[in-house]
Amino acid sequence: MTIGRVVGLMAISGCLVVPAVAVMPPQTPTSPPAIEFPPAEFGGVYMHMLLEKTLFKVDVHTLEIWLAGEEVRRIKELSADGKRSREVEDAIAEAAIHSRDAYTRLLFIRDNISLDQFVDGARENLDRVAKAGIISEDHVEHVVASLPVWYAFLAERKIRKGARMHYRVHGDTLHSQYVGVDGEMLLDQKDVGESPRLAQLGNYFVRGSSYREKLIKSLFSEH
Repeated sequence: MTIGRVVGLMAISGCLVVPAVAVMPPQTPTSPPAIEFPPAEFGGVYMHMLLEKTLFKVDVHTLEIWLAGEEVRRIKELSADGKRSREVEDAIAEAAIHSRDAYTRLLFIRDNISLDQFVDGARENLDRVAKAGIISEDHVEHVVASLPVWYAFLAERKIRKGARMHYRVHGDTLHSQYVGVDGEMLLDQKDVGESPRLAQLGNYFVRGSSYREKLIKSLFSEH
């Protein structure tokens, strides 16, 4: 199966990448290189967690986030004494949401996640971020309407155990990748703009998110 390389603008929420232009044929037979993540001696902030869903605690994916840049100093100050409170967690989340230097890696450990489940999860995540005033309702509607088109390959392939999603935020540029279990790069694109960046990071750290509590807890567990 030949997968085109996606080029152009997109909208993103959490682990969801939505190109806003047509899929172009690949220029070479080789896949683009995967995003390189920070080394073990990375001097920024590192958080990680396991996402579980449903009443039966089904493991869905692992999530790792590295934050660099000016927000790191603030987050380290807030977590330095190891004491968690609602006010401290709110301040950490606010800094993380507005990070302009971040890496994210998701590894799926559940098999056969359908396109419909993927889209439903996107709607739930994006609605929460919009209600917090981080992104607009129009942005939510654009993403949800576009997902079945841009992720049409999931209707046949589904998300499989071992698939990965990689994200790199640098300034207002968001570089996003989806890598299949066989190592094939199914999506590789860059988006320039504020909304995709805020939607992705807001999904992880907005109050009520499925990710926020565990991510921040992992930060304090390092003390």
